[in-house]
Amino acid sequence: MMNPTDLEIRDLNYMVRSYDGLNKLIVQVQLRKHSLLPERPMDSLQILYGYKSQKEGNYQGLIALKHKLNSDIGKLLDAWPIWSNWLAMVPGIGPYIGGKHIIMHYYRMTAICPDCGGELEKKEGAFICSSCGKNVKGDGNLTYRIDRRDWRQASSWWHYMGLHNAPHCRTCGRRVTKENGLFMCDKCKKPEPDPVYRKPKKQKGMQADWSSQGRAIAYQVGQAFIKKNNGHLYRAYYDKRRAMRDKTHPDASKAHKMNMALNETIKLFESHFWMVARELEGLPVPLPRICEMDPNHKLITPYYWEGIEPVIT
Repeated sequence: MMNPTDLEIRDLNYMVRSYDGLNKLIVQVQLRKHSLLPERPMDSLQILYGYKSQKEGNYQGLIALKHKLNSDIGKLLDAWPIWSNWLAMVPGIGPYIGGKHIIMHYYRMTAICPDCGGELEKKEGAFICSSCGKNVKGDGNLTYRIDRRDWRQASSWWHYMGLHNAPHCRTCGRRVTKENGLFMCDKCKKPEPDPVYRKPKKQKGMQADWSSQGRAIAYQVGQAFIKKNNGHLYRAYYDKRRAMRDKTHPDASKAHKMNMALNETIKLFESHFWMVARELEGLPVPLPRICEMDPNHKLITPYYWEGIEPVIT
């Protein structure tokens, strides 16, 4: 049973977000080098790879600090059984990817009012307390409350990670919303009787109901898997789906077929993460809807894990 303390949760969240910030800084330094110093080799940048000085000693660069931070994250993950019992056994899933999944799956950091503890709402660039109406802008850093998340279906977890398909207008390509039983396009100002379903993108004037950070970390999972050899179970699943797409979509481009297989592999891993997380917490693991409707449909149980036995709830 999982029972980490609030301090352990906040410590892991801090380390994961620090890793995100450091990784963003490294990318910015690399892009700046390509723009201002294109003639210099990348490994000559001391800020990235460190330098040695006889007088001042050796100094680590940002790349070494990134690896050290990844190792430090791994030392915190033992408080969550899903890491030691499963994630650590999956080749390609390192401490950062595991820690990011744990924070996003289990917890929600809710900004609260420092006076009454009410939840804050963002209105016109300011944070307003929903209870007492106080504007906390200018009071310094926000105070957060740790709330637990509960994804009752794997599809809900997929949706949050930005792996779902959403209806879009066939004319302009903008995402449509359902009003009074009809899909309406707010750009074309007309109903869309036959929308096309595809992975949504962020659109101006429409708040996303999925996490861009979740989609980014899910993409890193996929990239880690396809770099493994053929003995890797998730890589083998990717190869199988890639070969199938040659038959089902012979006219599609190579990149399109690769992306379809990669997306299916990522969704398989994320559904396995959801199943193992609920199993370890003693929560019911309902069968996917397609398995409930068709008993002959084969359920793919989590790779590198034993003990899962889904039940219909």
